[in-house]
Amino acid sequence: MESHSTATDLLDKTIDSLAHGPGVSVSETNTDLLQQWIGILNESENTRDLAGKLSQLQEAVTQSSPDPATINGLMTEIADAVQEFSGEIGPEGELPSQLQGLATALRTASEEFQ
Repeated sequence: MESHSTATDLLDKTIDSLAHGPGVSVSETNTDLLQQWIGILNESENTRDLAGKLSQLQEAVTQSSPDPATINGLMTEIADAVQEFSGEIGPEGELPSQLQGLATALRTASEEFQ
């Protein structure tokens, strides 16, 4: 898996991107972030399911007519998986709190699609 600092930087970028509103029309930056995460998460067997969910999200948001309910559901599922994963890695360091922040940002951003 990527180095800790790379993952931390990517988490910060992702949270920042979600905080500025994901919107149904996905920018190139957001698509690039999704691709980076999919690549990183596919490297480890215990995160491949999450990579699959992100692939589904990427497919959903890049449709010519994205379905808000599908996007909301996927973002909520991903937030739940991130929350669960943060508990599995233990309380040490800043990564668990960043993952909690990401889960919260995903839930907040998913509300835009309700």
